[in-house]
Parts: sequence; structure tokens; C-alpha cells
Amino acid sequence: MNEELKAISSDVHDHIMNHAAFNSLRPASLKEATLAYLDRGGKTIRPALFFWSAALFQDDFKPMNVAAAIELYHTWTLVHDDIIDQDDTRRGGPSAHKLIEDKYDNEHYGKSIAILAGDVQHSLVQTFIIDETLISDNAKLLLLKRINELGLGLVIGESIDVDFELRHPDSISSDEIEEMIKLKTANLLRFSAEAGAICFHESLTHADVAALGDCAEALGMAFQLQDDWLGLFADEEKLGKPVGSDIIQGKCTWIFAKALELTNDAQKETLLKYHGNKSCSQGNLQEVNEIIRSCGAEAALNTKAAEYQKQAIDCLDTLPDKESKKQISELIDFVLNREH
Repeated sequence: MNEELKAISSDVHDHIMNHAAFNSLRPASLKEATLAYLDRGGKTIRPALFFWSAALFQDDFKPMNVAAAIELYHTWTLVHDDIIDQDDTRRGGPSAHKLIEDKYDNEHYGKSIAILAGDVQHSLVQTFIIDETLISDNAKLLLLKRINELGLGLVIGESIDVDFELRHPDSISSDEIEEMIKLKTANLLRFSAEAGAICFHESLTHADVAALGDCAEALGMAFQLQDDWLGLFADEEKLGKPVGSDIIQGKCTWIFAKALELTNDAQKETLLKYHGNKSCSQGNLQEVNEIIRSCGAEAALNTKAAEYQKQAIDCLDTLPDKESKKQISELIDFVLNREH
């Protein structure tokens, strides 16, 4: 699966990087920030899901512009999310805002350029879809309608996540975080899969569109839960960003909220003491991890992720029995077993 995703990543990123629109970007810092994450590659799970969903209905059907649009859409959310979350690393290098901040020794300039770089990526999404030659004009309009709906939900999800910062962590339930994950993360995977069926059926309501959407949404939920686990327990070198940063930055993840629901008073006091503590040491983080494991929050996350995995697999039952269906199934397994 890793090799398949790497091949798709290479093709999609090359397609994006060769687009003439990037040649006109100026100043140089805007172009650098816009291409930073794309130049480093990525897992490209969303374009892969799109390609394999489309292949269920038409062999050797690869609308590269739509795949590029999906990857660009995902990338702008990462650029803006890193600013909001104050994350300094992404994909083994500095985040877009940190890259420009360090180069020009100006924090405000770095964040400003990164915000604008995300805006560039977002604006080019529609250009790529409109320029796709392998699909009908009707399919393009449906994709644009659907992705605009997605954008509103994503911003609401991100805003809910930001709003959590104003609340005491003990007041935020794991159920609330689950709903936020659906809006902020799972819905983009849903669109990625739906898009493959929309290109063929030219419908937003066809049963195949719904089945693929439900499959990918469940996959997205499992993906984010695994992301939360990796944020605490992964190998930092493989992850490409600091392990424990969610705790240090005071981010309310599903696994942390579940731990607060399951711990006794003394354990809860320890978790809250280190949550959002910028001077938190590796030893402190280890103590947090031990509590999260011993209280059953880690096991609860694994159970929840497995439930979503089963939902995703079950949704494939009604879809055409093609090789790409097997690839989607393997992708679902890959998401729950990845190390970064």
C-alpha cells in the first residue's frame, strides 16, 4: 500500500507543481509557502481514494485535475490549521508559516504569507476542477457544488475546535469531539470518494455516491482517531512532528477527553496539570501516556476506531466487485495500522 500511495503522490504532486499558475506567484515567499508541503509529498490518501472510487465505474479513468484539486484542498486546510494550532513542523520540515518566519526573521510576516498561500491553494481548487477534460460540464458543476458545501462544514468544524480553547477541558465530551472530527476531517475524505462516483453517475444522490461517501466518512473518523493515538505514542522520527505536542499545546483530542471521562480524581488532576503546560518534560508526557493507557482511554480509542473500520468495510458491499474495491479495503486497513 505504501508503494501504491507513493506512486500516486508523485503523479499528483508533479501535476500540481507543473501548473502554470504557480509561475506567476510573487513575492518569492508566497510561492515558497504555497509549494512547501506539496514539494515534500504526502500520503495522498484522498486522491488515491478518488482514483480508486472512480475506477469502480470506469477502467483506467484518472481525471488528474480533480485529484489535484482534492490534494490542493487538503493542503490549504493544513497550512491554515498549522497556524491556528501553532504547529511548527509538518511532513518532516518546518510548517509553512514557520518556514517563512525563520527565513525572514519576522513572525507576523511568516503567518501572513502562509495565510495567503492557503488562500492561493484554495482558489486554485476550482480552477483545476473546471479545467478537467475527462468529465462533463454537469459533473464539474456537481463537484463544485459539493466542495463548496464541504467548505462551510469544514470551517464550522475548525471553529468548534478553536472554540474548545475557551472551555475547560473537563467540560468537553468525547462525543462533541467526534462530531467536530466528522466536520473537520471525515467530510473531506467523504467528498474524495463521492467525487469518483459523481464523475461517472453525474448525480449527488445516486446510491453509489452515498455508499462511497459513507465508507470514506467512517474511514475519516478512524483516520483521525489513529492520528490522535500517533500524537501520543508514535515514533517521533517516523511521525515527522513532535510527539506529545497536542498535550503541550492544550489541544482537546478524543483520547484525552475520553481519559478525563474514565480517570479518578487524582489521575484527572495530573492530566489537567500537564495539559497546555509549555514546560512539560518528556517524563511528564510519559506520565500522561501511562494514565491514558491505564484508565482504558487507549483501549476505548482502539475499539472506536475498529467500529469505524467495520462500518467502512461494510459500505463496500453494494459496490462493483473490481480491483479498486480491494484497494479501498486495503487502504482502510492501512489507515489503522500506519505509523505516521
